Amino acid sequence: MATLLQLGTAHSSLKGLTPIDRITEISDQTPFSEEVSQHSQSKKERFQEQNYKLDLQLRKLKPSL
Repeated sequence: MATLLQLGTAHSSLKGLTPIDRITEISDQTPFSEEVSQHSQSKKERFQEQNYKLDLQLRKLKPSL
């Protein structure tokens, strides 16, 4: 029987693991959303518009004080 590597279906970006195996491997290192939000500085982050062309136009405007 052929292995996953022989069939070319291994996930090279995931170190040969399936997505769920990779998630399980790094889950203990991944912070919860509460931890992330406590450490974020959202006032310093720029709002990014979903529409790329509009976002480029907004970037050129002087930021409000």
